[in-house]
Amino acid sequence: MAEKKTASIKKVLLDTLEDLGEDEFKKFKWFLQDGGFLGSLPVVRKSQLEKASRTETVDVIIQTYNQHAGEVVKKVLPEINRNDLVEELLRRGEAALLHLAHVINKKNQQQ
Repeated sequence: MAEKKTASIKKVLLDTLEDLGEDEFKKFKWFLQDGGFLGSLPVVRKSQLEKASRTETVDVIIQTYNQHAGEVVKKVLPEINRNDLVEELLRRGEAALLHLAHVINKKNQQQ
């Protein structure tokens, strides 16, 4: 069940990144590498994103930020002037993202 939810979250994030133009996508990846911008969240290494496609970028986001993936994407999109995609992401993916956070937190508590 968690794998299915993760897949749907990946799809929502991929759809969001596919709505970005090439320059917007480059800026989006740049913000993921900016340590000051993301505060206490991990920074993605440049080598992980340098030639990454949109699908590969989604995988890196999920692997790096786990339950914070949606939060990170929602934080970056306004920086590249795509508030419209924040609204779309909230509409399509908020429930799935919240479920993923719950599943990951529960899994972490069991360890």
